[in-house]
Amino acid sequence: MNTIAKDLEGVETYQDEVIVHAADNAAQDMHLLSLLKQFSEFNVAIHSDKCTFGVPSFSCLGYIVDGSGFKPDTNRLSPLVNAPSPTNLQELRSVLGALQYYSRFIPNFAKHASCLFDVISANQFCWSSNHEKTLRVLLGYLQSSAVLKPFSAKHHSTIITDASPTGIGAILEQCGRPVICISRRLSKAERGYSQTQREALAVYWAVKRLHKYLFGSNFTIATDH
Repeated sequence: MNTIAKDLEGVETYQDEVIVHAADNAAQDMHLLSLLKQFSEFNVAIHSDKCTFGVPSFSCLGYIVDGSGFKPDTNRLSPLVNAPSPTNLQELRSVLGALQYYSRFIPNFAKHASCLFDVISANQFCWSSNHEKTLRVLLGYLQSSAVLKPFSAKHHSTIITDASPTGIGAILEQCGRPVICISRRLSKAERGYSQTQREALAVYWAVKRLHKYLFGSNFTIATDH
């Protein structure tokens, strides 16, 4: 599918999922016709009962996408939010894996989830009221009304970075709205850095990680140290 649609404007693919998008109906119709022409040339059949056209929002890969941006699909989140607390390492790994998938919505995820990752690192399961509180706070972020703004090369970008003794993180913002949140844990050596060094590392890492958004443009970095 990627080969068929790789040169088409306004067409995104993932395995057998195809999304056609545009700023207005006329442009969307043109993009759709181009895609259908490609399907015809490659003898690709589609099922009309599995297609939707001209919708203001849709669900894809665990997200709800509309004109304002995208957010977690509450239907996909329900099993995670309503699941009982983990009782062993395997269940905790599963929960953390799901949270990491949605971590772009959680500012400083690595710092907030540090105590949960510590359980995995220790390879010995334990669960306290602090672990439970941490899990509920993280799930609360996903249940909030926060919506990530689609990135636009036409808008000025601001990177807000932060560092703690255990992790670093950053938020890419445009027009005062978050585009993506990123974070990671610090290595043992990095935890020995001074606070100033950790803050500098956060800036360096964030710019490198967000390179595809920032390359070729002016941007602002906001740090609290």
